[in-house]
Amino acid sequence: MGGARAPPQGDLTTLSGEDGYEGRIYFGENSPSYSIVGKAGEGSNDVELDLPRGDDGSTTTTYDGADGVSVGGIFNKVLYAVKFGEPNIVLSGRVNENSKILYDREPQRRVEKAAPWLTVDNDALPAVVDGRVVWIVDGYTTTDQFPLSNSESFDEMTDDSLADDNPFQTVPTDEINYIRNAVKATVDAYDGTVTLYAWDEEDPMLQAWMGAFPGTVKDRSEIPDALLDHMRYPEDMFKVQRYQLASYHVDDANDFYEGNDRWEVPADPNDASSLQPAYRLSVPSDDPLVPDTFSLTSVYTPANRQNLAAFLQVNGDASSEDYGEFRARRLSSQSQVAGPGQIANQIQSDEDVTEALLPYSRNDISTIYGNLITLPVGESLLYVQPLYSIRTAGSGNYPVLRFVAVSFGDDRVGIGQTLAQALADVLDVGPINEEVEGPDEGGTDGGDGGEGEQPTEPTGTLEEQIRSALSDADAAFEEANAALAEGDLGTYGDKVAEGQELVETALELAQGLPGGGTDAGDGATDEPAAEPTE
Repeated sequence: MGGARAPPQGDLTTLSGEDGYEGRIYFGENSPSYSIVGKAGEGSNDVELDLPRGDDGSTTTTYDGADGVSVGGIFNKVLYAVKFGEPNIVLSGRVNENSKILYDREPQRRVEKAAPWLTVDNDALPAVVDGRVVWIVDGYTTTDQFPLSNSESFDEMTDDSLADDNPFQTVPTDEINYIRNAVKATVDAYDGTVTLYAWDEEDPMLQAWMGAFPGTVKDRSEIPDALLDHMRYPEDMFKVQRYQLASYHVDDANDFYEGNDRWEVPADPNDASSLQPAYRLSVPSDDPLVPDTFSLTSVYTPANRQNLAAFLQVNGDASSEDYGEFRARRLSSQSQVAGPGQIANQIQSDEDVTEALLPYSRNDISTIYGNLITLPVGESLLYVQPLYSIRTAGSGNYPVLRFVAVSFGDDRVGIGQTLAQALADVLDVGPINEEVEGPDEGGTDGGDGGEGEQPTEPTGTLEEQIRSALSDADAAFEEANAALAEGDLGTYGDKVAEGQELVETALELAQGLPGGGTDAGDGATDEPAAEPTE
């Protein structure tokens, strides 16, 4: 049984390391519980399935990584036949002296085996580093012995389920009152090699474990730059901090103990039994000279209410100097900004949305409402929701993006086939697919004007400037998709960034329209970075 292969897109030279690109994956999140690899016998051909590569069109391969246990001898055959309940391990003639058995193949499981003193994050990130696919896994040091601190169940704090508690359930055994993202680990997707890197080097628990097991954890300075660029803020850590901040954002003792200003994470609009998940977004900066921040984000509503209370983000770029910095945009209690559940209801009940989806509401086609994303724009908030259709009959069907719905301002919903078209609809600035006049006759100049040329000042009415910016954004996104289809990731990233900047420009201009935007209240305030849970 062979490993899956990750086929590269575009020019291989952008992925290859010194030894070329290794796309075969024998260790991953969806790997079988075990696989037997190796030559079928002396002088035999490769028998493990592979994707075609090279000019010979070969579709087979043989694993030659370091991991794996020899299973050629009868003793090992019997042991593993019993372990996995598979008599063919003993009976098959293909299991010979060249055979190895691979198991414990999930990235999190391998890190737990290598460092059982770590609590491992549930989400592993695949990345291509120096021509090899690696899984990036975050590891935590935890304890319930931190002095004068409240303990909570780790599973409950990171669980997205809203199912009612069982009154007969046992007391949690995973309560903690201290957590640090002490280690970032990698698992090689081809041979399963686990590498541990110290991340929070000031963590006393990590220092103690490194003293007990010297040489098992590498220094933070040894993390390659190519790997650091892929590292991100861990999701389970964010959920723990999100859980605690819902109560501990209160700075008045009486309000805290009386529960007057408690927050809660709202239910997922598409699944009432689950909390709305955290999203990774590129959040625009309030300062035009500061680039957008790759962030892990979430929203809060007041306890037992549906209106929005706050938007929370943490800098998720591990290579940034501000990595781990929290910012909470707290809304005024008088603003009564609609929360995710209310916005989802508005979108689903909007007449224009219903009419647009009517052709995709037949017996053999159903509509899927995608994740509802909240994004701060200036002093306002923008909600975005993709709408998909899927054919229910037959097999092998997949969702197709049909429309994008947006909400911006009080009770206003827009819909279009692209984000820019939906924004033009909600802002009521007219269609954007028509030819847009140049800057001398109205609109905005989206270019840089060339070397030594000053950018052209925006002219025309406010609506014309918004329509021009959205038209340019739509064109940039189309160019990005074309570049992605050709495997040109550099151009794709540049064009996406260009389109996002133009959308932000249009939304900032929209603040000047009558009733433009949703008041986001008190503005953003900095919250402390990751600290022990107290």
